[in-house]
Amino acid sequence: MGKCYYNGDGVRKNLTQAVNWFQKAAEQGCADAQYILGRCYTIGSGVRKNLKKGAIWYQKAAEQGFIDAQTGLGYCFYKGKGVVKDEVQATFWLKKAAKRGNAMAQYILANCYYNGEGITQNHAQAVFWFKKAAKQGIDKSQYNLGFCFHKGHGVKKNYKKAVFWLRKAAEQENAIAQSFLGQLYINGTGVTKDLSQAAFWYQKAVNNGYQKAEVYLQTCLQNIKNIEAELAETNKRADYRIISKERYRAKIGLHIQNCITLTFLYLLYFTDIIHNFLITDSGLMRNMFISALPLCIATIAILIASILFRLGYKGLFSGIWFILILIIIYTAYVSTGFFHGAGMLLVNILVSIPAVFFIFVLEDSN
Repeated sequence: MGKCYYNGDGVRKNLTQAVNWFQKAAEQGCADAQYILGRCYTIGSGVRKNLKKGAIWYQKAAEQGFIDAQTGLGYCFYKGKGVVKDEVQATFWLKKAAKRGNAMAQYILANCYYNGEGITQNHAQAVFWFKKAAKQGIDKSQYNLGFCFHKGHGVKKNYKKAVFWLRKAAEQENAIAQSFLGQLYINGTGVTKDLSQAAFWYQKAVNNGYQKAEVYLQTCLQNIKNIEAELAETNKRADYRIISKERYRAKIGLHIQNCITLTFLYLLYFTDIIHNFLITDSGLMRNMFISALPLCIATIAILIASILFRLGYKGLFSGIWFILILIIIYTAYVSTGFFHGAGMLLVNILVSIPAVFFIFVLEDSN
């Protein structure tokens, strides 16, 4: 009847009536009722909170072998709730419940072994009981087990197993485990280094009230911003190199065209020489050949200039263009014989200056 009133099964829920019925059953020696009544007094459900009465009813049920009551009584002795704190008595009752499979008793007993509370400190035994409780889903035990694997306490250090158990606890919204897991992602310990995952777990820890994780989160987010800025700068430089390479290829192509054009002019000139050779005497042919030498030199120089440009001597390349233009103009003048003396020099200057300017503008724009 007490459980019906307590849970509202078949009747309107009434915690006060539930406690009355639990009291009647407990006084008649019902271990289940004694445990529930002890819990009602411990948390103040349906009755005024009274830790001392809660411990009394826990003990009555525990002495009858009620597992949850043994755990409750052990916890009371462990924390000094309703009884004088007694770690030896705590471990006594916790062992009874832990050996019978109570997960919370296993977890608290593991803490006793880890810290040496009421029992000789033994990290290996602590790990043994942490593991049993962890397998039953106790998130705090999962966190502690992960911590032991990470530090090598009571077990051989194993970062992957540490991550495994810490993740289990973190997925159950254990804030400390979430923050610890974030740190592992920061350092790449047991996992691949991943700042995004670190920020994810830090944020969850903050959301679950773990304020220390706020500092870690801000540091992590700043690191992510710095990396993104560096990546953007790297991409920018890569894009610039691609554009420069394309411009370089375009410039090389342009100069190759110039070489072909001048070579073509040279061939025309050479053809003219052959023609003059066939219709004139050898002296005239020799003079024409000598006149063509500058054009021949200019063609070879253009090829050398292209090689120098490819090797990066761009300033020198511009200078060679200047010389080549003068040679070409000079060759044209000598070949045609139209200009002599000061008149030839004047035209040379007037023609070469715009040509040189055009070459410099061409190089800068490409």
